[in-house]
Amino acid sequence: MTERWARVARGTAAAAFATFAAALSHTIGGAAAPSAFVLLVGGTFAVLVCVLLAGRRITAVGVVASVLVSQLGYHALFTLVPSTVSATVASGGATGPANWHRHGVVELATGGVTAAHTHGDTTMWAAHLVAAVATIAAILFAERATLAALAALTVRILARRAAPKHLVPAPRRVRWVRVNRRPRNIGVVLLHLRHRGPPALAAA
Repeated sequence: MTERWARVARGTAAAAFATFAAALSHTIGGAAAPSAFVLLVGGTFAVLVCVLLAGRRITAVGVVASVLVSQLGYHALFTLVPSTVSATVASGGATGPANWHRHGVVELATGGVTAAHTHGDTTMWAAHLVAAVATIAAILFAERATLAALAALTVRILARRAAPKHLVPAPRRVRWVRVNRRPRNIGVVLLHLRHRGPPALAAA
């Protein structure tokens, strides 16, 4: 269960960063900024792809594949949605004989837009490539740094719990004892020897 949620979290983080990088690069490449609906659809697609490609361990191959697929999907989505809207607006006018000259003007304008889009493809793909490289680097280094920090924190917590506790002995109460320094009375021993004279052999 933990591994599954880890894959979901890893894929969601990769998809979120890829969505931001793709939208920014697509706008810098010369296209219009994508709408919130397009970002929601693209983000959902990226989350599904990134979660499927995310493995149990962090691998550069999995991250690169996730980011590249996400960038391609974003570019296709950001390109097709405005084209569909433009085509709908362009085809909404009258098509009678009285409006043939307008149709010619629309064709010329469409040709100019197509030429400009073809000319801007190089800038667009370069922006997406830079976004892909930035996304890959951010995911790899950020995730590894986060995991390293979590591992260090876990080791520190376990070391504190396993370390022996330093027991501080309670302070003892000092008792003052009065000591009698006067010499003992040894008169009991001398009472028997006080009136005894010298030995008889010595006196002789």
